[in-house]
Amino acid sequence: MTTRIEYGSKDAADAARDRHEEYLCTDDDRRLKTVAYSDADTPDHVLDAERLEAEDSRGEGSDGPGQVPLSDGERDRIDFGKARASVPHAKAVKGIARSEGVEDWVSYYDGTLTVDEHREVMADASRESGKRTDEQESADEKAADAAQTAKGERCDHARGHCEAGDPEACEFLTETCGYDEEEVQQFLDEDHADDGEQTELVTVGGDEYPEMELRPEVAGALRRSWGGYKNAVGDLETAIADARQAVIDARQSWRAINRIREANGQPELHPNRLHTLLDSLDSMPGSVPIVKTLDHFAQEPGGDRDELADSELAEREPTRPDPADRRPDDLRGDDRDDEPAEVIETADTFASEGQAQLSAGVSPEETPGEDRQVTLTGENEDDAVGPLPSAWTREGTTWTAGPYKVAIDRAARNDWVVRLHGPPGTIDVASGLPDAPEAEAVAMEYVDLIDPDEIGFKSTNETVQVAAAEAKKAALDDEGGILNYT
Repeated sequence: MTTRIEYGSKDAADAARDRHEEYLCTDDDRRLKTVAYSDADTPDHVLDAERLEAEDSRGEGSDGPGQVPLSDGERDRIDFGKARASVPHAKAVKGIARSEGVEDWVSYYDGTLTVDEHREVMADASRESGKRTDEQESADEKAADAAQTAKGERCDHARGHCEAGDPEACEFLTETCGYDEEEVQQFLDEDHADDGEQTELVTVGGDEYPEMELRPEVAGALRRSWGGYKNAVGDLETAIADARQAVIDARQSWRAINRIREANGQPELHPNRLHTLLDSLDSMPGSVPIVKTLDHFAQEPGGDRDELADSELAEREPTRPDPADRRPDDLRGDDRDDEPAEVIETADTFASEGQAQLSAGVSPEETPGEDRQVTLTGENEDDAVGPLPSAWTREGTTWTAGPYKVAIDRAARNDWVVRLHGPPGTIDVASGLPDAPEAEAVAMEYVDLIDPDEIGFKSTNETVQVAAAEAKKAALDDEGGILNYT
């Protein structure tokens, strides 16, 4: 078989022939702009790269955004050791990313995917980030808007310092911000109350955060604080999504390991390090230092919120650490992944052994089938629910019994989860299920295997875990093969 690629010029075609002389067909004609490659000898990544070169030589193709030159920084971030990674490949992917409005496209670039496969990747990235570029708004217009906004913020800040008597700030107002000398002199001649502090207020907010009237120096602090908060929350959302996917991948890989070991007569292993990391995540809210707000300062001994000067409030705006200084110490665990476990936790989808505790116990003397009074152990020993039903009630794909609920949920594309909800929180009974019918089948088996009074959220309670494992085993077909392990 022969693959023929047409280049934009004879010179471009001859250059391709010189690069890959060993892959040419015997019937390749150097008089033509179309180069004939042997399918049997030519690697796929060479063909992909040459198709991109051909498109580049013909000019931007009519079916796509074409190629966009790479910056030095982008070249440094790309791993060109991957199968399809090349400069033409990356330029074409950058063109797709730009058309989708994805700014940090290198973070989504995958040197093992084709250019066409990157179209879906960049479309998903655009929807997730909400940064799709408006087709009617050019890059120059966006840059101009950003520069204008930044200039306005600097001018507001400079005005506050000028009114406080800073000559350099006043000079900045006249040279950069468009103020005339009379306006600046008026700032300096005004009688300021409160020992020289400004009485004129500026209005900030109204779009991204609540509108307020503040002194200029405090307004700048407020803007920076809101910006720091939004950036930090965005980082946290990304980190949570990455951590969740990493847990799913780890559990699927560990399941494959144990199934292969079991098929070869080896005992199952316990994912100790994974559970250590999950315990660290579960305890993280309590380990994060408390950040004092302005109200905290006002409540300190001898402190009065009304007595705090605006300049003091501005100085107390929060600062964010440099990303390079961050260390994920809270996620470190021991390295005991290969340690055999005497009791294997077969319900490997439980998020953590250290979750909030919930237990429901029934004495052997109680008659089965009766409604039972149970106590949920939590912060208050008197926390109790009414009589616990002896059976589950189904509504659609949700089963309820007193304070408990079993439901299916779609966590992501092709990723369905069966979850058990209770007063202390939620645990996953099964995750990584490919579709809703299989998730519903696992949930039905689960509620058939466990009664409401048998539920316990403690790590020492194996009833929930064993029922989860048996439900998955009964509901899901296991036809064998390595693909079924993952």
